[in-house]
Amino acid sequence: MKKIVFSILCFVLFSNYGLSHGDLDQRIIAATSEINEDPDNAPLYFKRGKLYFQHQEYKNSVLDLIVAEAKGFKEAELFLFTSKSYFGLNDLDNAEQALRKFYTIDSQHIVAHKLEAQIEVARGNFHKSALLFEFVINHANVTLPENYIDAASSWLATKSQDGLDKAITILKRGLSDIGPLYTLNLKIIDSYVEYKSYENAIEHLELIIPSRKRKESSYYKLYQLYSLQGNETSANLCLKNAMKSWKMLPQRVKKNSAMIALHDSIQNKLTATL
Repeated sequence: MKKIVFSILCFVLFSNYGLSHGDLDQRIIAATSEINEDPDNAPLYFKRGKLYFQHQEYKNSVLDLIVAEAKGFKEAELFLFTSKSYFGLNDLDNAEQALRKFYTIDSQHIVAHKLEAQIEVARGNFHKSALLFEFVINHANVTLPENYIDAASSWLATKSQDGLDKAITILKRGLSDIGPLYTLNLKIIDSYVEYKSYENAIEHLELIIPSRKRKESSYYKLYQLYSLQGNETSANLCLKNAMKSWKMLPQRVKKNSAMIALHDSIQNKLTATL
């Protein structure tokens, strides 16, 4: 499980580099030629270390960044990339150590605090990671829904009632700060379900269904929640509403593979109730 979580964290942290591997290969070759011509040039090692990082060659990235530092390159970005590269290698202690060096230069950097939060998630220190994600929310210039979801996920991972309460609080704050995003509402519902608080999950879903333009998936989810609660009467009513909403979809939407699968699921459940 920890390996799966760590892989997801790496994808989230490192997936925002748009260069293709072919482009990066050529730039790494070019940087290597420059280093061969000027082997004492610290910024060149930093340049190639960043390219290796973007190429997901984290070991080579670390080696170049260490050389750059040893040759006198001390800019903050070096320590941030060193930390990211160590994190890519799942070397959490060295990742944290590099971050500490970065913080001596810039203690408020949002990307660094988000990286630290992800390091703590990988360690299983969910209370600490939740507080760090909340720091990101409180200090970021751009309000992103994933920051609220990350904080909520960490609170939920504490496996406590207090964790659930804090997860719901931060998600509702997200709704207030950003607006009624379905992803945030869905996370609230799923959070309640994770803690088997089905009544609260149903209450929240019923609250948002009227504002949904398309209701077929929401009614089907409501059917699932009532089923988990053991309320067959309400579950069957939601199933009928789901089919009714599905039939109102435009033909082009009905032909979507996901909608075909939803229709089949609804129909199978309806047939089973007869």
